[in-house]
Amino acid sequence: MTKLNENLILEILKKIQNEQINMRDSLSGLNSRMGNVEAELANLHGMLAEQSIHMDKCCERVGRIERRLEIVS
Repeated sequence: MTKLNENLILEILKKIQNEQINMRDSLSGLNSRMGNVEAELANLHGMLAEQSIHMDKCCERVGRIERRLEIVS
């Protein structure tokens, strides 16, 4: 191989390496963001479960009130 060809190949490999580094950095940022989304989704699931429990208790209370007032249909 001539020196010119070696230099050309070396430059191409350096560009590929730099692009790979940039892609790795971008992927790292995306992984971090995805982790935040997953944590927030888990938090929302917990809140939904709490709301469901609260609604069940409210329904029970309304049912007792209706039975006491004898307005159950």
